[in-house]
Amino acid sequence: MISNFSKLFRRLYKQFFIMLLNKKKLYLSILNYHILHNDQLSGIAKDEIIYANKLQDFQRQIKYISDNQYQVISLEEYVKGKLPFAPTLSKPVIITFDDGHASQYVIGMPALQEYGYSATFFVTVGKIGTENYISWQQLRQMRDDGMAIMSHTMTHAFLSDIPVAQVRWELQESKKILEQELGKPVDFLSLPGGRCSRIVKEIAKEVGYKGICTSIIGYNYPDTDPYSLRRWTITKNMSFSTFQAIVEGKKSTLAYYKSRQIILNGMKRIMGNELYANIHKEITSGLKS
Repeated sequence: MISNFSKLFRRLYKQFFIMLLNKKKLYLSILNYHILHNDQLSGIAKDEIIYANKLQDFQRQIKYISDNQYQVISLEEYVKGKLPFAPTLSKPVIITFDDGHASQYVIGMPALQEYGYSATFFVTVGKIGTENYISWQQLRQMRDDGMAIMSHTMTHAFLSDIPVAQVRWELQESKKILEQELGKPVDFLSLPGGRCSRIVKEIAKEVGYKGICTSIIGYNYPDTDPYSLRRWTITKNMSFSTFQAIVEGKKSTLAYYKSRQIILNGMKRIMGNELYANIHKEITSGLKS
């Protein structure tokens, strides 16, 4: 009976949240980071520099979220509909990190803790403990400090390009190892390179994931498919005014980035993931720090 009441409450809450959305145009921004640095780029591959944000830029962004009373919540809170009834309901934000680079622990976590914020860290399990990546000891400390540790697969393979059996292994094995090592449920998956397919989503559901973070640009609402969560990747060349526009939900910024993504997705389909990734790597490798 308690279970049925809980389900009814969540359904009524979701309907209430949708009603608020229609009245106030509520939206959820999920921000995505990869690497942070203190002007020291050693250990960062040339093609990764585009995703390497300076600490001072990250601090300025987090301070803006705090100063403007955005509410940093978790993926679990969003997907399960546990957002609190509060004036800040209209300004929720989720902070995520992909890959598991060591800078996320060394630089990112202290910056978050300064404001009392938590984040979700999607780690590539096969890289844990290798050079420039987070160790198991660091992950346990992050877990103890309230950070969520989730899966970015075993090997960071493009899931849409590999056999079904390997997709299942990437998703299931990474989830199992993280849960065994950290003693916490691993309910969310982040897609390497944003590559996805219907089969990937089906397998994710089958092996027990409750949601998938994609690389699709945009905002999330109470009725957004939890297996197709939109995110904003924050890159090194993004201006602070653009960051502000993203978290403020500016339609013009969304339109610009969506049109850009449509063009890039078209190029991926024409070239194929491997050729596109190689060209992208060559271009980003030539960027100055």
